[in-house]
Amino acid sequence: MDDRLTKAAPILDSLREIELLIAELYRGFAEAFEEDRTLWEGLSREEESHARLVSGLKEMAGETAVPESLKGIHLAALGTYRKGLEYQLGRLRKGEVARVAALSIARDLERTLVERLSHEIFRGGAPEQGAIAGRLRDETESHRARLEAYLAGIAGGPRRSL
Repeated sequence: MDDRLTKAAPILDSLREIELLIAELYRGFAEAFEEDRTLWEGLSREEESHARLVSGLKEMAGETAVPESLKGIHLAALGTYRKGLEYQLGRLRKGEVARVAALSIARDLERTLVERLSHEIFRGGAPEQGAIAGRLRDETESHRARLEAYLAGIAGGPRRSL
């Protein structure tokens, strides 16, 4: 097996797990904040779709060369990000997350480096990989914009992009 593929597999597996954790967090927000249920359920479904797309990238990696961009991704950083998601899930389960905080948490998740990494992994790869990466990038940007607009529309919520 190609050494680059061996290195890519755990990174892509970790990214897939992170997408699924984000989906779980958003489902939890849907349950906790009835007034925002439609927003959270839609975002959760899209995060689950992202996890499937990352799985597709992993399958494609077996058929094409994995770009050098993977060298800059560290599993330890992804593990730290995962722990942060698990922490937020724990806080949510304890009732420690307020409505505006949930929206802010989600907006910040969509901005993070980990989300960016999932789009950059196959830059310069096969055209099919680029199409999937482009879709992930566009949907993540859409999530961020929706969350910022939603936050701006809530009385007492943040009025500016941080």
